[in-house]
Amino acid sequence: MTLIRRGITFLLPARTIPIFRNATFLIINSFAGALLGAGFWLLSARLFESSEVGSASVVLSLVGFVTVVSKLGFDSGIVRFVNEWENRGAVLLSLLLLCGIVAFGTTSAIMLADRLFGIADRLLWHTPFLTPLVVVASVAYSVFLLEEDIFIGLRRIDFMAYQNILFRTLPLSLLPLLSIWSRDYTVIVASWSFAILLGFLVRTFYFIPRTIHPDKLSFSFRMPQAAGFGKYVSANYIASILAVAPSSFMPVIVVSSLGAANGAFFYAAWLVAGLLYAVPNAFAMSLFAEGSSDPRSSDLTLVIRHYWKISSLATALLAMLLFAFSGPVMQLFGKGYQENSMDVLRLLSLSAVPLSFMLTYVTILRIRTEPRGIVILYAVLAFSFISLSMIVVRGCGLVGIAASWLAVSTLIGFLSVVGINKALAEE
Repeated sequence: MTLIRRGITFLLPARTIPIFRNATFLIINSFAGALLGAGFWLLSARLFESSEVGSASVVLSLVGFVTVVSKLGFDSGIVRFVNEWENRGAVLLSLLLLCGIVAFGTTSAIMLADRLFGIADRLLWHTPFLTPLVVVASVAYSVFLLEEDIFIGLRRIDFMAYQNILFRTLPLSLLPLLSIWSRDYTVIVASWSFAILLGFLVRTFYFIPRTIHPDKLSFSFRMPQAAGFGKYVSANYIASILAVAPSSFMPVIVVSSLGAANGAFFYAAWLVAGLLYAVPNAFAMSLFAEGSSDPRSSDLTLVIRHYWKISSLATALLAMLLFAFSGPVMQLFGKGYQENSMDVLRLLSLSAVPLSFMLTYVTILRIRTEPRGIVILYAVLAFSFISLSMIVVRGCGLVGIAASWLAVSTLIGFLSVVGINKALAEE
């Protein structure tokens, strides 16, 4: 026990322990969410044809893209500036309302584009029931996710983790029940949507009022007044859209180029890799929350160094495990997944370490309110990956897409290491 204590003290000095305590809850939240999400798709793969799973992945990927567009960059702004706002309750309620309005408009525009131009092969208009459900679920999910940033900014991370585990378990219960009614991909979308709607209602009308304490729940529309908020949010908004572009549009590209079945094979591998990516992402969000509370702290450089050490080590170890057991993991999804997804997952797992470097550098830039570098990094990542994937997808298939992701993420990781060392040298 003494050796263990000394090892923890070496890796995590006393001044840095709170950030890793918060990171622990964020890892629990991120990993549990990713694990339950992978479990949902694993169950879907067992109950439905791969073509139906691929179609559902396109619909829910577009919903995920809507959430990023609808948050308007407020997610990073809330974490960075929430402790500086007066009338905090009214401001946060105003941002949630604005997010919901934008989500409705964005989803309606995507629906119309799919109807007129078939941007998603008209999968969003498959049944009269599906269309309004996707609109309502997109609005609810956008607000639901922005509320998570309120918990993070106010350091109620443990509170958020417990809620998410509960709400994200529900689709696993609904899916087998609804699959009795139909084996169409609408059932997959509906199972996920009903769970999100319930989570949205409980979180919005019970937990949020008890967290931000708006004065007697009175409401008046107020925008944040913190200096530099608008510029900071605008740049992070662009960066957020670029960050999710690969995961949002790649299923659409795969399905349109290789068919719905290959879309399911790719999405399954991407989801499992997401379990791994959740670890460095959780450390990054924890560092951002702690660093934003006192960005001028003399201990911040020390915290960043130890964060980088632990995050990189944990990510590398888990990446090696996932690489070694990628075959058995993909076999859990059913027939065809091991053959078509194993090599894809191996390449995706190798990209985790350079991506952890990128997340570290992005977090440093966010704390220092230097969002221009974040936009550049994510722009290079998104445009390079999507462009390269569209070139190789016909000839190299899913493995070519995964190799493109590894190549681009390695380049971004190298640039991030250079940036980290330069930033730490300036402190």
